[in-house]
Amino acid sequence: MPPRAKHKTQACLNCGYVFSETNNFCPQCGQENQQKIRPIGSLMGDFANDLLQIDTRLFRSIPAFLFFPGKLTNRYLQGKRVHYITPLRLYLTTSFLYFFLFSIYISKNFNPKTDGKTSADIIQLSLGDDDDQALNGQQIERKLKNIDRKLKNPNLKEGDRQILEKQRQMFQQLQPYDQVQDTTVKTKLKKGKGIPSIIENTMTIARATKFNEDQIMDSLQIEKSFFNRLAVRQSIRLANATPKQIVQDLIQKIPFLLFFLLPVFAFILKFAYVRRKRLYIEHFIFTLHIHSLAFFVLTIGLLVYMVKILPPADEELPLALALAYWMIYTLLAFRNVYKQNWFKTIIKYSFVFFVYIIVATILLVPAILIGLAFF
Repeated sequence: MPPRAKHKTQACLNCGYVFSETNNFCPQCGQENQQKIRPIGSLMGDFANDLLQIDTRLFRSIPAFLFFPGKLTNRYLQGKRVHYITPLRLYLTTSFLYFFLFSIYISKNFNPKTDGKTSADIIQLSLGDDDDQALNGQQIERKLKNIDRKLKNPNLKEGDRQILEKQRQMFQQLQPYDQVQDTTVKTKLKKGKGIPSIIENTMTIARATKFNEDQIMDSLQIEKSFFNRLAVRQSIRLANATPKQIVQDLIQKIPFLLFFLLPVFAFILKFAYVRRKRLYIEHFIFTLHIHSLAFFVLTIGLLVYMVKILPPADEELPLALALAYWMIYTLLAFRNVYKQNWFKTIIKYSFVFFVYIIVATILLVPAILIGLAFF
């Protein structure tokens, strides 16, 4: 039966190739032979068809994904792919859901002792009528003299005295670097012109003053090169940031780190099963599937933990069960995909994850440093 000519054109709209017969696709460039303007009914029909195909793939993928270790990998490697969600899409979806939920949890539950406030925020509560203006050295000095005068009052209550002492200490921290009366800050500065010394010294000064990057570089007498300026700028941002802001920024970067660790895990699998003569891409597909399951079960565990449906003594149980389920599932998946006996499977399973943990730990430190460098 010849292909239907519904909404077909005489020539390709992309390359201009003239069709000699009713083609569904252009033989020259591959574009679909279809009119540029289509009825709304046709568009809605295509949308419904695509949606139905997605629902069908999802319906067939979830049982195999959750309850049959290694089945999705085996089906994909056998070429039976049209009925299941692709490995990369599955990984991106599950990882997005987990980190989205985890970021919500962090934003609601990560509360340092200062409740997310820097020392400048705390002082802002007691500056007075000119709160909206930055305090210069003379204004801070007047504030300190006013506090000292109040402290000399013999009738001052002990609670008020403690508050004034704290305010005095915080205003002293805001004094410009060259006006600090004591040598506390200056004695904390490290000798040296290397990047580590610059970072540490910059953060020390930034926490005690309102200096900008040029003033700090002048104070430290360092060359205003690109890398020195970058180190000073990022150190000022870190010094002024709250722990919550730093953690949230690092969490946003973790998915990228884990994504780049996937090829590492697949390479370890390739090494462990080198005698199986499997292609690297086969190990990578398996890697995507087991990591997708990790994100999925952790998402369910975290969700149960967040809604607080269990008593406090058992509230961490869902996360523990999710991790245990993933470990057992992954062991079974190893055996079903690579088809070796239990002894070899357990040995290689242990070896792969032992090496993976070591490599991930080694890469984690520079990854965190890079993340902080671009905070």
